[in-house]
Amino acid sequence: MRRFLILIVLFLFAAAGCEKETCSQCGDTVTLHRVSVTVSCPVVRTKDDDSLSLAESRIERCILYVFDPSGVFAGRYDSADGRFDFYLPEETYVLVAIANKSDLPQAPSSRDALLDYKTTLAENVPGRFVMVGMMDGFRVSGDVSVDLAVSRVVAKVSYTVRTDFSGTLTDGPFEVQDIFLANVAGEADLRLSGTAPAAAGIWYDRLEPDEPYGPVFYACPNDAPDLHDRGGRPPRSTRFVVRAALGDRIFYYPVTLDTIRPNTHYHVDLNIAGYGLEHPEDDPKSYGAVEAVVSVAQWGDGGDVEGLFCDEEPLP
Repeated sequence: MRRFLILIVLFLFAAAGCEKETCSQCGDTVTLHRVSVTVSCPVVRTKDDDSLSLAESRIERCILYVFDPSGVFAGRYDSADGRFDFYLPEETYVLVAIANKSDLPQAPSSRDALLDYKTTLAENVPGRFVMVGMMDGFRVSGDVSVDLAVSRVVAKVSYTVRTDFSGTLTDGPFEVQDIFLANVAGEADLRLSGTAPAAAGIWYDRLEPDEPYGPVFYACPNDAPDLHDRGGRPPRSTRFVVRAALGDRIFYYPVTLDTIRPNTHYHVDLNIAGYGLEHPEDDPKSYGAVEAVVSVAQWGDGGDVEGLFCDEEPLP
């Protein structure tokens, strides 16, 4: 009964646009406490791409949803810069902030229903990446201020490609013709779970670097299995692929990204020192003299590398 009363108070309070510390429209006077929330995305500054780093963390619009502990909708607030000031009665709440996402509901039936909404890769570009942040157990018993960090739904893939033939190949000049991602998930829900879309969802067979931002890609989460069959259909692992000509022959140098997680930065360091594959979906273990190291770090905190995985045999 108390929770029902609180929800009525929140509705009446929002409808009336009340900015007082008490609300008596429901009969009994209920004390309201000022709540200040600042939503932000950490910025990693580098010497080379400060403008890109700022764009990747920009919040142009943010919506803050408030739910009761059981996940029932209790309020929605909008902000152009991620700063919110509003009033709530004493209770424990759940906060969900979503930045740079259009077409969100006014009053979702529950937190789960809200997080089921999808974002597409096409609407995630530097300057307006969709970001999500959640806070459980947010207790309001007096005036309170809190910072809420949001994370990007998509991941970032950057790369460095080097060659080291040392005179071992005589087939002719080596020329990199194309660099792309294959098997790229093109949609994701807002749960930050990292689950790949279903086969009927949006997938890209091939994705070019995101110009004009240089050697970088953005991709939706993908935890699909690693398959090596030509002509197969997704879900399947995302691959970083270099297509190159060696004399009159074409070779592919694929690097499998085992799992694409939300808000994660993958850097592929590929050193090519030999022949590649005839098809990007062939098993990378079948060719040698190639070293591929993928550094994995949380995108946005500038922290240490979380892990390394090597898709190919290291150079001797």
